[in-house]
Amino acid sequence: MNTDHRLLLARQLVAALESGDDRETDRLLSELNERHSPQLVQQLAEIARDVHDAFCSLVSDKQLLDLTKHEIPDARDRLSYVIEKSEEATHRTLTAIEALMPLGEHLQANGREIGSLVQQLTGGGEGAADALGRQLAEFTSTIGAVSEQLRSGLSEIMMAQEYQDLTGQVIKRTIDLVSRVEINLIKLISPERLAAYEERRAEKLSPEVGRGPAIRADEEVVSQQSDVDDLLADLGV
Repeated sequence: MNTDHRLLLARQLVAALESGDDRETDRLLSELNERHSPQLVQQLAEIARDVHDAFCSLVSDKQLLDLTKHEIPDARDRLSYVIEKSEEATHRTLTAIEALMPLGEHLQANGREIGSLVQQLTGGGEGAADALGRQLAEFTSTIGAVSEQLRSGLSEIMMAQEYQDLTGQVIKRTIDLVSRVEINLIKLISPERLAAYEERRAEKLSPEVGRGPAIRADEEVVSQQSDVDDLLADLGV
């Protein structure tokens, strides 16, 4: 029996177990038994049973189903909400700044004109006093309106930043969801494989290796790509 045929029989056996077809399962086991040692057949049957049990546990785990059917899609909506609010706040802030910049330039130009008239007045220039009076009157009437626009624009910028409080709450809830998904996925890992992974990980952690300041240390969290690769390898992925 070549490798391709063995793989085909193995896939058929798993499919028969998952569908609950006992007759087909017995037939496939008998065929394997005729061509291989009983020990190999037993090991293959155990693997197939493990796959079947894992599949059944996924289907019957109500909490995991709720996470995948409802809460994970809801988490996507939450993150989309965070992006939407962030973009909205950015646009509001930039719009307010663009509206305030010309006002500042206008005040600066008026100040320069008044300064020039003051210099002419002190130099005894003809008509400087009258021109300065008119300019000051215009500046006085303008500065009130400009100040109100500046106050309104700064208030708009401040209100635009309120999104951080709302999006922060959404992010915290999403992190909580991810943590619960992690816990449920860990439950699917057999204790033997999880223990083997932890042992291999502990062997790689050397106390002599220098470490920088930790942002947030958590021994239960996979923190490096090598950890992810090891975990997938232990799971047979």
